[in-house]
Amino acid sequence: MRPEWGAAELIEPARRGTVQAVVVPSDVVVREVDGEAVLLNLETGKYFGLNRAGARMFRALSERGSIRGACMSLLAGYEVSAEQLEADLVELVATLVDHGLLRLATTTESTVETDSQTSGRR
Repeated sequence: MRPEWGAAELIEPARRGTVQAVVVPSDVVVREVDGEAVLLNLETGKYFGLNRAGARMFRALSERGSIRGACMSLLAGYEVSAEQLEADLVELVATLVDHGLLRLATTTESTVETDSQTSGRR
């Protein structure tokens, strides 16, 4: 049975001083072509295609390391409310977690910044 990742489960930890860090597992490869992306879990064989908007959201998630960070990064580029963008990010994260293409970890804000900065150097 798959876990149900709703907005509350993904966002609520931020209100308690922690965030859900978004981590790309080491067995997941990402390839971008013409602005779109394909994510493949080499261990499970599961893959997922993202259109341009989804690829941009995924890139922001992997660079920023959190839903909130990705939302802040993307907000200037979309004519949408912060609430709607955050809801769209939550939906994308939930889908990718369900497919084993992203992993969530509860951590402190300072750890997320460090992880995000490090992951950007890969």
